[in-house]
Amino acid sequence: MVLFAMSSMVEAQEVLYKEGATVKGKDVTYRVRMRKDRTSILVQNTAIPDTTFKAIPKRTTWEMPAQYYDIDAQVAIIIHETLTREELEKLEKYDEFVLFVLRVDREKHKLLQVTCFEFPPYYLQRNWSPDDCFWLTLAPDRLHAIEQAIVEKVEIPEQIQETFLTDDFVVVLGNWAIADLEKMKEGRKKAVEEWKADPKLDMKVDISDGRRVDVL
Repeated sequence: MVLFAMSSMVEAQEVLYKEGATVKGKDVTYRVRMRKDRTSILVQNTAIPDTTFKAIPKRTTWEMPAQYYDIDAQVAIIIHETLTREELEKLEKYDEFVLFVLRVDREKHKLLQVTCFEFPPYYLQRNWSPDDCFWLTLAPDRLHAIEQAIVEKVEIPEQIQETFLTDDFVVVLGNWAIADLEKMKEGRKKAVEEWKADPKLDMKVDISDGRRVDVL
C-alpha cells in the first residue's frame, strides 16, 4: 500500500503554466498570462531578444502559401525529434493543440525567436485533470529545449512573402501532427516543391484587422 501511494505521488502531474505564474527552470524563466478572451495561456521566455508584441495580420489557413506549410511542418518535425520516446508516448495520448508565435529577423532571413507559446487551458475549459495535459505540465527546461531547437533549426524559405519577414505569425499544431513524423516530412517535401515552382510572393494581408496578442 505504501509503495502504491508513493508511486501515485511520483506519477501525478501538475499544471505549471497558470495565469500570473513565473515558471523557472535551470536555464530559463517563463512568464505566464491569460489572454483577455481567456482562450489561451501565453507563455513567454523572459530572455528572448524582443519581448514586445506585434499585431498579427488576419490570415486564414486556406489562404496560406506553401512557404507557411513548409515552416509549419518543420516545427512539427523539430519538436518530434527533440522529445524523448517517453514524452512522445505521452503526447500522443492527448487531443491538444499548441500555438507558436514566431518572429523572423528580416535582415538575416532567419528565425529570431518564439515570441510566445499559446496553450489552450483545457484543464479549465473541459474540466480536465492535469493528468490529461501534455503541454501545461511539461517541465520548463524541456519547453526551453524545444524553443531553442525551433529557433536554431527552422529554415526560412529563400522566397517568402514579405509579411512573414516583417510581421509575427502563428504556427498551430495538434499533438497528432507532431507525433506523425513521416506525414510531416512528406508534407514539407510537397510544400517545398510547390513554393519553388510558384512562390506566389504577391500575398496581401490586412494588418488593420489583425489578431492582437495581449502584452505580457
